[in-house]
Amino acid sequence: MLPEAIALKKSGWDSVIITNITNSLAEKIPDDIRYYSVPMERTYNLNTAIKCIIQLYKIFRKEKFDVVQYGTTHACIFGSIASFMARVPHRIFLQWGPTGYNDFTGWKRSATKSVEILIGKLSNIIRAASRKNIEESVKDGLYPSEKADIIGEGGTIGVDLSEYPVEKRDDFRREIRNRYGLNNDDFIFGFTGRISKPKGINELLEAFQKINGSRECKLMLIGPDESTGDIELFDWAKSSNDVIFTGRIPHEEMPKYFAAIDTLVHPTY
Repeated sequence: MLPEAIALKKSGWDSVIITNITNSLAEKIPDDIRYYSVPMERTYNLNTAIKCIIQLYKIFRKEKFDVVQYGTTHACIFGSIASFMARVPHRIFLQWGPTGYNDFTGWKRSATKSVEILIGKLSNIIRAASRKNIEESVKDGLYPSEKADIIGEGGTIGVDLSEYPVEKRDDFRREIRNRYGLNNDDFIFGFTGRISKPKGINELLEAFQKINGSRECKLMLIGPDESTGDIELFDWAKSSNDVIFTGRIPHEEMPKYFAAIDTLVHPTY
């Protein structure tokens, strides 16, 4: 979101960032962009949620924002409630991914679906990552179709092409493949995101396992391993020479990794 905040500032907006600010992030924020550090943990702890909502409400009342936009599940819960209470005129829900309740059954599914319905009700503008997100959400009653739209062909905030120099692609490809002991002619499937069940890691590993024996290919998993997938699949993947777990990598390294893989897959999309 930082590049968007910078772009908005350059366009004449008073751009303010509210998130859990780390020291490394604070160093990247330009001096002319203000920020508030508010802890937004990935938790459904009621006390933590209430404290966060109160903090955000006080900030929104103080700043009297014209627009508040929020992305990721918990930031959307806290941000939508607080901005609605503070009567912010334009409340934008950035629906960056598929609905999370499909990963659950029973009361957990009902509870998580109710949360997403609440976010949709409290937001008056919804920017989805894809047309499919809108179709599924409207079908499931999360929000009416007239509230939602996508930008261009879909996506989140777009891509800064200057960060992906095509002329360096071959050099990047060699660098990353050499780093992990991969041949230049190896066909590599890539995944980037949290290595977890909600992100579709079970389906991805199962699919790769099926084709792995019949084709010469590798699977590179880029992102933090949360170990919430199928235990047997994970044990197989971690013992396989054809599955590479890179762990979390710096944002600046992403262009190099993208250059090194042949196909990027996102099971949840």
